[in-house]
Amino acid sequence: DQNSSIYEELIERFIQWARTKSDIRLSLVVGSRARRDHPADSWADLDIMTFTTNSKLYLSQTDWMTEIGNVWVKTRHH
Repeated sequence: DQNSSIYEELIERFIQWARTKSDIRLSLVVGSRARRDHPADSWADLDIMTFTTNSKLYLSQTDWMTEIGNVWVKTRHH
């Protein structure tokens, strides 16, 4: 399905971006796109859980997201 291809491309862009960041320790696709028993439907989003030694950087700004791709929605946590 076309959405799966789009998400696979997004995952690949995320991987390439994360490889350039020495503070990223681990990233996992979680949620419905990670399920194997009944795959996500075409409306499912992509959830990536990331472990870093510098979480403050990623939580205090959202500019880093544009390094991965076009951003439609940004969130900020304090």
